[in-house]
Amino acid sequence: MANLDLKRLIAEVAARHGILLRENDPALAIVTLNQLVLQAVANDLLQNVGTLAGEFRKAADSVQAHAGAAIANEVRAAMDFGRTALRADLEAGGFQARQLVMEVHRAHSRSAAIRWVVVGLLAGMALLLCGMLLGKLLL
Repeated sequence: MANLDLKRLIAEVAARHGILLRENDPALAIVTLNQLVLQAVANDLLQNVGTLAGEFRKAADSVQAHAGAAIANEVRAAMDFGRTALRADLEAGGFQARQLVMEVHRAHSRSAAIRWVVVGLLAGMALLLCGMLLGKLLL
């Protein structure tokens, strides 16, 4: 706390109450004692608040670490369950899955073959037309 301005205090008391105090007046000694006590209490309070803030920060860090570990364990458990369920599904329906993949492959290869045949026929017809036009122009 800032030091008290005794001259200002003396002037304020004189203005408000009409009492003239001197710098060595016992009332001013009591004001100084009050100031010293308030400074000591304020310093203790600030120190206690700082200590409590540090303890709160440690507790928050501990909670965060425990929460992170719990979440990580839950994620690992969910992934293990998903992996196990997927493996069981694949093992149970493995033949059906392979059969389905083969059918998709056949359907794609059949449509690709048809597409190339159509492209070949169109290219052949285009060449035939070009040859006929060229023959008419030259003759």
